[in-house]
Amino acid sequence: MIINKLIIVSPFLLTTLFIACGKKNNINPELKISDTNSYFVTNKWGEFSNLYSFDFATNKTNLILSRPASGDPVVFQKYDSLNKIQGIYFAERFSTTKLSRVTYFSSMSKNSGIEHTQFPMNLYNIISVDDNIIGIGYDRGEIIKTDLSLQNTILKSTQISNLEYQDLENPLKSETNVTSLLYAYGKVYLVSIGNYKDKNIKPTIYQLSDDLQTAEKIGGVSDCFNALKQVNVIDKSKLVISCNPYPNTQVAKMNLFLIDVSTIKDRGSPLIKEIISKDRDENGIQQFEIGGISEDKNSIFVTERKKIDNQDWKNSVIISSYWIDLSSPESITINDITRQTPVNSVAGSVTYNYEAKSYLFSCLLDASNSTCIKSKGAVSQSRNAKNSVQIDFGIKGVDEIKFPTPVF
Repeated sequence: MIINKLIIVSPFLLTTLFIACGKKNNINPELKISDTNSYFVTNKWGEFSNLYSFDFATNKTNLILSRPASGDPVVFQKYDSLNKIQGIYFAERFSTTKLSRVTYFSSMSKNSGIEHTQFPMNLYNIISVDDNIIGIGYDRGEIIKTDLSLQNTILKSTQISNLEYQDLENPLKSETNVTSLLYAYGKVYLVSIGNYKDKNIKPTIYQLSDDLQTAEKIGGVSDCFNALKQVNVIDKSKLVISCNPYPNTQVAKMNLFLIDVSTIKDRGSPLIKEIISKDRDENGIQQFEIGGISEDKNSIFVTERKKIDNQDWKNSVIISSYWIDLSSPESITINDITRQTPVNSVAGSVTYNYEAKSYLFSCLLDASNSTCIKSKGAVSQSRNAKNSVQIDFGIKGVDEIKFPTPVF
């Protein structure tokens, strides 16, 4: 879980990261962003963070750059209104004492990227609003606003006031735990995960002031513990959260919720709909994973897992995987199987390439034991992965492969 990794680091690693976080010392390659590629990251904690491209024309991966001794990375893939890739934001997140470093590669021409070293600590999410980028940091509730190119900082990294569980005098003690940004009718909203240590701290929804520096609590999800995974769906105003993803002694229920802040204009409150609810170990299920969205953004990919003899989740048995249709959110009912479309041969994470009209799945299933085949994935032109093509990522010795977070 990323929170633990970002908090527990050795003195040597902190020293190394301090050096890496300073002024630009990196030599980036000349890169031309291509619509036939998708971009993803891998890392080995404390050793390296790597940025890769996957070419749908050849089904091959290519290492773009590698950062030694870097922290936990994520890549955001920015699209225009025609679903063309405008550029990518490669974000390196270090520790609870260092700001994030973001490198932007534009699709306009071949370039070596523009680095911004002052993004919020533990950057978790960015959205695009009026041709600008807004980013949010997990631990301290910091926010930043820049232009798309990162060359013009409109609001420097600033702690938002009035967030719950915030310590402005000692920011290292803050546990605001904000992870997602939403946007509707000219307003920006925040969503927190709650807390992974305390079941009484629930995910909270905030509305931000026009200057983005003050929060007002407008709602929460009362029946959710530790909404660690959150994925934007349908449009900028909607979000799916996955609650209680890891075994613990506090809460048995695992569930998914949809949050829609666009309803605030008419009804005065966000729409919150429970999509799935099951107790851990019910039918053998120990974890829900939300892995990405469909090409029309209206469906989310879900994988149900259980561990093998207390091994890591990457060695888990896949019980099932399926798409959930989230269109017409107001009519969603809990555990509605009519909204589910089963998928039999793939699981895990997924990303869609609009130019190739194809999905890339992170996990190709071994039919003999229902586990992911190491380093193997699949490409398919259909979301049910029928007639898919097996691919080999050719990547070993990493913590995980993380597909891009789409920004529309």
